[in-house]
Amino acid sequence: DGNNTKERRNQLLKTIAPFQWYSSILQTTLTSDPILHCYGLHEWAMQYHPPNSPPPPSAKYQSNNIPLRVSRDVINQTVERKGIRCTH
Repeated sequence: DGNNTKERRNQLLKTIAPFQWYSSILQTTLTSDPILHCYGLHEWAMQYHPPNSPPPPSAKYQSNNIPLRVSRDVINQTVERKGIRCTH
């Protein structure tokens, strides 16, 4: 039946769509040059927390009993000044 064939085709397209998306990301990753000169600032970016914004996702791993080695202001200023461009 023609309707049944259309339904199967549409279902197949819905099933394949995520894999096509993943494939496109992997292809782009393979053909892009890595950016590795972040000098460890990606860890700082994970702690970036500008005023009046929700805490970064990494905050749930930061114990209140263990302070950061530098202040949140220093982290924010550094990330904003230098920017984060690493690909890892």
